[in-house]
Amino acid sequence: MGIVLLACLAGGLGAVARAGVDQVVAGRWPAWVGTLLINVVGSFALGVASVSVGAAGLTVFGTGFCGGFTTFSSACWQAARELGRRRIAFGIGYAAVTVAACLTAALLGIALGGRL
Repeated sequence: MGIVLLACLAGGLGAVARAGVDQVVAGRWPAWVGTLLINVVGSFALGVASVSVGAAGLTVFGTGFCGGFTTFSSACWQAARELGRRRIAFGIGYAAVTVAACLTAALLGIALGGRL
């Protein structure tokens, strides 16, 4: 099976995993909590994979699974929606926390992955 097909299948699995997390979170917290959680977990996982799997594994897991699982566009839309609602501090804060938390998670993933 080709690497592109495997990445497509992994992307589908990532999207299903994201939908599952969204369902669990939606009943308890606002949607932005699930989006933030998904993006932080995905950033961490991609950080680990970036130093612990080869190029083919990174294509399948990183581009495929993490690409289907994480959602930068939803995070941006949620921040923009809050800005549109004139919740300026929350919108900017949410965007800043998302970037900072995802960068931190990716760095921690790289550090952990390098030790495996």
